[in-house]
Amino acid sequence: KTGESWSEPENLEILPDSLVAAHPALTSDGLTLYFASDLAGGYGGKDIWRVTRDDAGGRTWSKPVNAGPDINTSGDELFPFVRNETHHRISAPMDRSPSCRQLRQQQLPFPSGCA
Repeated sequence: KTGESWSEPENLEILPDSLVAAHPALTSDGLTLYFASDLAGGYGGKDIWRVTRDDAGGRTWSKPVNAGPDINTSGDELFPFVRNETHHRISAPMDRSPSCRQLRQQQLPFPSGCA
């Protein structure tokens, strides 16, 4: 987005076409993108993953890194969000049951190279 105008969508090519990357959450500096995916190597059905890039205008993203067991469970983690300019935080449902309203919230480590 530039000002009030949106650009045309483009494929970020962070996952093969056969996998799902959903619910993206981009940090305010544009350098880290969190998303939910069923990528192999996770802890449950769908996990929270992140990719990084060196500059906000860059088109090359790192390979996906799992957010780890402090965020991901044996269930499905969905709907990550990022807030606070100082710390990247993420929340995801712990349980898909309608009666569960509890959220996991963890402070994530900054990707390497971040202050």
